[in-house]
Amino acid sequence: MKESKAISIVLVALVALVGILAVACGEVAVLEPVDSDSSDEQAEVATVTPEFRISGLEQMPEELLLERLGLSVSEIRLEPLRDTGGFAYTTSDPIELAFNIAEGEDAIRGETVEFPETGRFLVSIRLEPPAHSSDSTGDMQLEGSETSLRGSLNLEGKVRDEIVTPESVDDQNDGNPLPYPFERIKDDGGGDMWTPFTLTSDRVVFYTFSDVELVSGDQILTFNFDMQDWATSAVHPIIDAVERNDYDGVVDVTGDGSESTSGPEALLESGTVSTALD
Repeated sequence: MKESKAISIVLVALVALVGILAVACGEVAVLEPVDSDSSDEQAEVATVTPEFRISGLEQMPEELLLERLGLSVSEIRLEPLRDTGGFAYTTSDPIELAFNIAEGEDAIRGETVEFPETGRFLVSIRLEPPAHSSDSTGDMQLEGSETSLRGSLNLEGKVRDEIVTPESVDDQNDGNPLPYPFERIKDDGGGDMWTPFTLTSDRVVFYTFSDVELVSGDQILTFNFDMQDWATSAVHPIIDAVERNDYDGVVDVTGDGSESTSGPEALLESGTVSTALD
């Protein structure tokens, strides 16, 4: 009888241990936004505010003029580099970013979240179309834009058209008439001709950056995307896509072979991540 009880106790202990290990292994802890009425006990945790920045706008290729950029961030994930039982932390709510580049907007902050531990974390980010983008009546609207945009990446801008002068036509003429390169060109008042374009990507991209150090107290987790690096490889595919399109008006270059160098993957590859005390 005593042996039977001992065996039962051991079995119960083993079941409990297995349950604990199952919970601890490979789990993802969802981070909720910080309550504004947080207690003093929470002062020792890492309080993190995500910030998204775009840089390099003053050094863009002269043929490209960016006006608006939209990014749909469905997840920010941080994985501890030290062994903590396999836990990774992820944000609970998607973040829809709408940079009004034409108005000089280059930084947007998300909601503050709290981490129950400090240390070094490997940072990843996921871009994917917002849930409502599948509904044609629920496209993401960038503030100040007349065009509804949706997807993981949305871009509005203009590319400068080649201006054909009578002298250049005479130099190139081989006896056949040469058409002007665009019928849809627009004069910005300064003599340059520009064609407006849009680019929308529905690609889902999960990208891992470097690791960062999270400490106790308030800090900023900054994602910086270098638009100059991105535009250097994107400008010519966008121009080529515009030239191939005979539509008179705003040209949609999505799916015209430009996304491999101008899509969300290329933008994330230009990014860096860092932390700083707030």
